[in-house]
Amino acid sequence: MDAEVCPSCGASAVADESGDGFSRVCTACGVVLDAAPLQATGFTGDDDGLCFVSSTSRDTMSLQRDKRGEARMQRLLGSGVSGSRRLCHDWIKQVGVKVNMDSVMVQQACDILDRHLTRKPLNQQMAIAAASCYEVLQNNGRSISLPALAKMAQCTGSHLFQAIRAISESMGKGTRPVMLEDLLPEAAQSIDPSERSQVLSRATALLEPLRRCWFLEGRAPRCIGPVLIFVAWKSLNLPQRNISLASFCEMHGLGKPNSSVLAANADLNKASRGDGYSAARGLCPAVGVARLISFRHGLGTNYVLIQLASQIPWVKGQKLTSRTALAYVPDIVRYSASLVVDAARSAVGAKVVEQAADQRSAAIYATFRKGRKRFSTVDYSGSSDVADCDGNRYISDSEIDVHIRSEREVNSVKAFLKSRKLQEEETAKED
Repeated sequence: MDAEVCPSCGASAVADESGDGFSRVCTACGVVLDAAPLQATGFTGDDDGLCFVSSTSRDTMSLQRDKRGEARMQRLLGSGVSGSRRLCHDWIKQVGVKVNMDSVMVQQACDILDRHLTRKPLNQQMAIAAASCYEVLQNNGRSISLPALAKMAQCTGSHLFQAIRAISESMGKGTRPVMLEDLLPEAAQSIDPSERSQVLSRATALLEPLRRCWFLEGRAPRCIGPVLIFVAWKSLNLPQRNISLASFCEMHGLGKPNSSVLAANADLNKASRGDGYSAARGLCPAVGVARLISFRHGLGTNYVLIQLASQIPWVKGQKLTSRTALAYVPDIVRYSASLVVDAARSAVGAKVVEQAADQRSAAIYATFRKGRKRFSTVDYSGSSDVADCDGNRYISDSEIDVHIRSEREVNSVKAFLKSRKLQEEETAKED
């Protein structure tokens, strides 16, 4: 067999970049090959034989001759790592092939792992290994999706976040707030390379009009990043991309939207809910939660886009939906400053342009960030037939005395009220 041909895929793309010094990796399919020949250990004395080192077990298999001249195999534990540390090292090397880490970066990740690995369950140790790879990639100007990295490491997102924070603090970097601009390349990592740059460019351009609309304030960046990538990706080819946000996240390894995403973006639900919302609420939680979250995310973002697109002169008078508004994303990005002011003027009914800067910002905030409707407080001083917020009829003190309190408790309450009334009358006389 030719040494340069991969036995798995048949491509001539085998390279010595595995990082362990002897194994080779196919850069086409990512298969790690133990293709190093048996190493001669000399043919004199007791060291007469051949030696083969496995990349997975780190054990040395030595072929030696005994005193009678017969060959025998001897297994010797080689120097290096073992146990769970060895598994983490092997995982880093396998992931390094998938994310195009060279041997130097792989070794740096292994060194970071060795400094921070402690006696913990295996899934938390794998989270430390994943955090080590993430730290090396960040230092080299590379990005990777954290949900995809957690899925490859088979650990939870919380364990991965804790490991990243611990490594950053131990290396003197500390913790800094995550910027949305830094998360967009991570969210777009699984997009097709032929259009990834266009998606990133459009998603980044959408940040400016959303900032003008007060859309980003008070929202977690990790919850907004997938939504922006989804809107940018869908707007580039609108007729052929009629899928939901949950399906998009599943297709591109962004993880299924969970309850934390729903809680962070609950107020995105500002447009008319319609039948889609009711249908999603009618499903059982296991089936309908992803559709419900996707519906809330889509309507929230597209509601802002609908408001802005409706102010475009050649679009006024047309009926816009959450889908048709995506066709005007380039115009929204280009004329965002004037569209935001026009939308605020039409909603508030005032001359927003002539107002002061703080008043103009308040008018824009009131236009795009209107609070959700709250339940009105019940006036208990009225009729007893008025129900409270839980749907229960209001119960007066006299009914409590009759049905709940004993006679002794009733007398005690009356005596307390009488004494308090007398005390208030005496205080009023002194004044």
